[in-house]
Amino acid sequence: SYESLSNIWPCQIMQKTTSAPPLPSLRAAIHPQASKPWGFLAVLDKISIGTRTYLYPMPCVIVGAIVNGKPNFSTIAYIDIVQRMPPMIAFASHRTHYTNIGIREHRTFSVNIPTEHQVEVTDHIGLVSGKNVDKSEIFTSFYGKLATAPMIRECPLNLECRVVQVVDVGASHEIFVGEIVDTFTSEGFMTNGLPDISKMKPFVFSMHDNNYWGIGKHLGRAWGVGKGYGKKDTEESS
Repeated sequence: SYESLSNIWPCQIMQKTTSAPPLPSLRAAIHPQASKPWGFLAVLDKISIGTRTYLYPMPCVIVGAIVNGKPNFSTIAYIDIVQRMPPMIAFASHRTHYTNIGIREHRTFSVNIPTEHQVEVTDHIGLVSGKNVDKSEIFTSFYGKLATAPMIRECPLNLECRVVQVVDVGASHEIFVGEIVDTFTSEGFMTNGLPDISKMKPFVFSMHDNNYWGIGKHLGRAWGVGKGYGKKDTEESS
């Protein structure tokens, strides 16, 4: 952990010193940012670990589409919001995936956010192909404005999407960009009119070590917590 690292690193860099100075002053002497609570990170050595897809963490969703007349679902982690108005989302799916066939044909898809209690079935969806396994009975499907974008009733949040562009980057994956035409949830997953992460309990994915993780504690308000940055140091020095 960060705490354990902050306790051991002074011993590593003060090998010949019998009485080390207090940790804050030692940090400040080494790096100008070292006086910050997270400042010990500034003095840790950086190493190259290559060019793999180390984006941590990654959201974990289930994408739905109609393929050969039946709902089919695929587990996806390569996904993100790309625009606010009109709201758009994009994800990458291996071009051999069965779900891609239906998305290309009907130009629609759904994005369903599972809860941490659905981690097992979410992983299962990604392990088997709709070419060999009928996934239409795994979930209860429902539909909104689009007749070919099956959504999962058991998932806390559902995005109904219409394809606006398919991007072929000439590699293993296709990128589907979709406009969100509607969103569905239940009252029990909302607070003050908005979806509440603490109630939905989604989970995230870490690539290459192949693990799922739950959501941790609340850290602060976006566009707010940073407003106090630097003010305390300025007040102390004045």
